[in-house]
Amino acid sequence: MPRQLRPPTSYEVRPDRQVMTGNSGLAIASLVLGIVAFFTGMIPVWGLVVGGTAVALGVAARRNRQGRGLETYGIATGVIGAIASTATLVLLLTTGGDGEGSSIHIGMAPDQTTYGPAPSQDEYAVAEQAFGPSSSDPSATWFVVILHNPSDQSFALNNVLVTALDATGMELDSELELPDIPPGDFAVIGTFEGLSSDKISSLRVKGDILADSRGSVAPSATLSNVTSHVDDGTVVTGTVTFGNPRPTFGAGVTVVVRDPGGKIAGATHTNTQTNLDSQSENFRATFDKIWPDGTTYEVYVAPQ
Repeated sequence: MPRQLRPPTSYEVRPDRQVMTGNSGLAIASLVLGIVAFFTGMIPVWGLVVGGTAVALGVAARRNRQGRGLETYGIATGVIGAIASTATLVLLLTTGGDGEGSSIHIGMAPDQTTYGPAPSQDEYAVAEQAFGPSSSDPSATWFVVILHNPSDQSFALNNVLVTALDATGMELDSELELPDIPPGDFAVIGTFEGLSSDKISSLRVKGDILADSRGSVAPSATLSNVTSHVDDGTVVTGTVTFGNPRPTFGAGVTVVVRDPGGKIAGATHTNTQTNLDSQSENFRATFDKIWPDGTTYEVYVAPQ
């Protein structure tokens, strides 16, 4: 009987799967960056970038089945670092960087940072206020406020906080001035840098309480020989005569300009030229602008 042959057995040939042992460069890099992000995550942006890179490398290592284990720790620490960095950045943006609510807005010029009011302050009644664009910088706003000291005392270096408000009453900017305040009417002037006048609706003024217990006897001072002339601008000069005892440091002089219609159009500040051998001292206030005919000048003197 002939021998029956069986057909050959067929085999399915499969490509060998490559199995890597050990840890790949992607996994190690993910772990290293993850650790760095974990310990530096409180640095805004930095922790977010480093942590995000650690996560990306860890995910790539896992997809390639490389270094299973280390990339897991890299992803975890990277996520923690990125979250910490993001939280720090959000905190700085919402608090102005001081950890508390702040009226300082990011993007404002450094010299616009203002100081808070003194512990005990009054809101002053403003007799008159005016503001307008600066002639030298249209993005800045000059301001003048005329106030009244009902006391017969004078107050040296008084804290006066002038705040610009918009039409809704929201605070736009504040400037802290330190004027010497005499009895009666006095003027406070200043500039809001980087704030255009068309955004301002009104001014609010707060300052130290004008209590007689804080003041001192006001030296007497009288004005004379006040004149104006043109000299590369407008120059206002005059003489201040003091009573006895005369102030040691003379007087601060604020000159307020009124246009022919009586509206405040600007102001400047100067000091008398110290002359301790005399009861009288002269002052010279200069303006870059030449004011038109009919302009008047109000002079406010604060002995120092």
